[in-house]
Amino acid sequence: MRTEFVLLEFNTAAVLCILAVCAVTDILYRRVSETSLVVFTIGMLVIDGAVFHASWWLMISMLLCGVSLGALWWMVDRDHALGDAEMVGVMGMGLGPLALVPVLLALVAALASRPLWPVLAGPQVQSEERRLAPLGVYFFLGLALTVLLFLAVLRP
Repeated sequence: MRTEFVLLEFNTAAVLCILAVCAVTDILYRRVSETSLVVFTIGMLVIDGAVFHASWWLMISMLLCGVSLGALWWMVDRDHALGDAEMVGVMGMGLGPLALVPVLLALVAALASRPLWPVLAGPQVQSEERRLAPLGVYFFLGLALTVLLFLAVLRP
């Protein structure tokens, strides 16, 4: 059980780092590098198996959770959601079913701050893309808030 908690802490920190990069690129360009997300996810799974000696069933369940969450996001919004689906998939692979908490917090924050979407756009963002939500920012904030909530609840 201790190994799973250490693995979850590592994966949370790793996913938080990649989502920080995604948040910056999402603000500047409204683009997220799908290649870097895939390479990062494969690297995270290799480290989970090699360094933390995660069991095979845990690795398969994390992989299935990430793929199912990413596929669900892709099915809901096929128009411009490939990067968003991959960010959700990375959170699912790193956190398992707990990834639903930051996704829900991100969606609530995105809907509550809809007037700020054009403001959160860099000068390189095209005018027709300014109306899109920078979900990389909201996923990062949702995961950071989830970490803070879990720290407040689990370590009083």
